[in-house]
Amino acid sequence: MVCECVRSAIDGADWGKVAVGLHVTASLGVAQWLGDWDRTLERADDALYVAKRSGRNQVRIASTEQAPPGAVPLPRRRSLTHPKACPGIRRNNARRRAHRRW
Repeated sequence: MVCECVRSAIDGADWGKVAVGLHVTASLGVAQWLGDWDRTLERADDALYVAKRSGRNQVRIASTEQAPPGAVPLPRRRSLTHPKACPGIRRNNARRRAHRRW
């Protein structure tokens, strides 16, 4: 999932150049498009606050129970905690760290 890749990249980035000891995390809420911007953004916002109340630094997907009848559910890919949920992040982070040493 793209949001998990973004969250992981933010969490794994070196923020020490901005401020010594700084560690940045991200909480994200995701919702399925329901054909109405206001309703979709409201559901994404609700998922965001669930992520923040649940300990932050995570991605939460809005419940499909809130979707209207006939809405097509999002396909379930991999678990957000699956080590391969975001291929390339670890490799790219290692590449950036090696580059900084020069």
